[in-house]
Amino acid sequence: MYMTIHSESGLKGFVLPFVVPSLVVTRNADLLLLDDMKARRAATSWGLTITGILEILDQAATMKLIDLSAAVQSLQNTSFWASNSLFQRLLDKHS
Repeated sequence: MYMTIHSESGLKGFVLPFVVPSLVVTRNADLLLLDDMKARRAATSWGLTITGILEILDQAATMKLIDLSAAVQSLQNTSFWASNSLFQRLLDKHS
């Protein structure tokens, strides 16, 4: 089972440290998809297995499931933020 918690969902700030672990544990999640840095740090400190969107794109590109350039371009057209150098490293890895 995989869970995604979006920062836009309102589950952030002081609520997140209490909500995320109980959701992951009670739903027996194998992986938690988090891109918010504070949430990632908290989840990691609890020993939860986490990943982010870029890691999922990396894995999908490795398995030849996506056109990575198109996926990165689409992601950059959203409110998602990552440094240009991080995007470039991902693209370079698969070129």
